Amino acid sequence: MRRLLSICLLLLPTLLVAEKAPPLPDYPVKQIGPHSYLIEGPLGLPSPENQGFMNNPGFVITPEGVVVIDPGGSVQIGEMVLRQVAITTDQPVVAVFNTHIHGDHWLGNQAIREAYPTAAIYGHSKMLAQVKKGDGETWRKSMLSMTNQATAGTVVLGPDHPLEHADIITIGGINFHLLYMAEAHSDTDLMIDIPTEDLLFLGDNVMSKRFGQNFDRDLAIQFGVAGTIYLAHTTDTEEPDRLIAAESSADQRTHWLIAMAFYPGWEV
Repeated sequence: MRRLLSICLLLLPTLLVAEKAPPLPDYPVKQIGPHSYLIEGPLGLPSPENQGFMNNPGFVITPEGVVVIDPGGSVQIGEMVLRQVAITTDQPVVAVFNTHIHGDHWLGNQAIREAYPTAAIYGHSKMLAQVKKGDGETWRKSMLSMTNQATAGTVVLGPDHPLEHADIITIGGINFHLLYMAEAHSDTDLMIDIPTEDLLFLGDNVMSKRFGQNFDRDLAIQFGVAGTIYLAHTTDTEEPDRLIAAESSADQRTHWLIAMAFYPGWEV
């Protein structure tokens, strides 16, 4: 009896681990720049129907490898992103950028790290601190609850390379310019400017067809960010001609590069 009890106690941690939920169906990948691609998530909040997929993951293929931006809110979503990367290129994933703390954008890091253990995962330094404090676990549980366990099997794996405003990360000869937006959505938000791609990844700083949850952020500042971006790219400047569209369909303006953020459907 004592031996049986010991075996049961050894098995208990395994039994307590949630069984991994089924995979997410594939979503099409669209080319939005010379080396840039987008997977548009469905419109809506996390639910059993969308299995928690409601952001727009992107990736950039560099000579050194693939850079993924916001791989989604679960291990299942991250695995779907990797399948789409694999049908686009045979290059490995070498880096990931997380735009901010909200877990629907980055809990897919797990899938990237499992497939590519040496990939660097970048996020703002405040995001690293908040994940360490426990906010990542809060998001993991929230995604489980909202999707009726469709994200089961996901574990918290936050960024491990801190970033600050105006940092420039060069990967495979392509520069990724980091812009910190402290008050527009959360206090961890980064926008990622890739000049050679004529592309700006907005995170959740600008949204379409909805107002995002700002929590303790300033809605007026969010409007100001959107207005500043609009004016900067609709006037005669020396900047590349970029459409800064928060939730865009990549086939609407094929001669302009489309940014990604929270939902598809930006109308221009």
